[in-house]
Amino acid sequence: MGVLTQDFRKRAFKDFKTFSVMKSKLEKYLGELKGKKILDVGCGRRYPYTLLFHSLGNDVVGIDVAYVGCEFFIKRYWKELTLNGFKSFVRAVLFDFLGQKRTYYKTLQELCNFSLNKKGLIFKKMNAENLTFQEATFDLVVSISCFEHIKNVPKAISELNRVLKPGGFAYIKIHLFTSRTGGHHIGRQYKFVPPWDHLRQNRFPVPEYLNKLKKDEWLGLVSEKYVIIEIISQLDREAEELLTPEILSELSEYSKDELLIESITLLMLKNV
Repeated sequence: MGVLTQDFRKRAFKDFKTFSVMKSKLEKYLGELKGKKILDVGCGRRYPYTLLFHSLGNDVVGIDVAYVGCEFFIKRYWKELTLNGFKSFVRAVLFDFLGQKRTYYKTLQELCNFSLNKKGLIFKKMNAENLTFQEATFDLVVSISCFEHIKNVPKAISELNRVLKPGGFAYIKIHLFTSRTGGHHIGRQYKFVPPWDHLRQNRFPVPEYLNKLKKDEWLGLVSEKYVIIEIISQLDREAEELLTPEILSELSEYSKDELLIESITLLMLKNV
């Protein structure tokens, strides 16, 4: 279970770095990120980007297919159990009582030059393929490592475009299936999972839906609705050492770049 194996101080550093890069990139086009209406798609149980943008003074809504909340713990645990199921409930309890929650948010606050504010946070249980918001609601849509889990990607892309205002921006980071970590194992699991196992024998499958789209397929889909302003590719440095000639030959249907690029981030403008 991820809550037992992850280093949540390290996780906070990683999330804050992602936020800092995102903020820097977006402010070139949107100016100061304050007073904006922002949709965070796939905000997750820790909701770092919803929290950080909200704390900067934006009107943010975080959505996820699972229940996400920051209410008093008894109410939150009950919703975890009834809406997300027993496994999610246990994970939430462990996250709190093992001190991981305290460690994560304390570290996140230490990294900020502004105060984190959970008061007034808004979360909705919602699928990106079927958004209930009105047209032209948001100035900005952000999504970090969520879209690779969406089944009907064209529908989700269309829905995000619909709820964006004219001239609105989308910032979407996608964990590529063809990368070494594209099988979505967690942390220490990679010590015993062979490199690119999900593309080879798949001896260690993860019970998690992945749409398996390649980089070029992603670019083709988003270009129908958006003008791509910038593509940020993140290389997996460890993969460069692990990609032997034997593995490269075995995975000859994939290019070397497909195997080495861990994620792409797409900064896009609504195509009106």
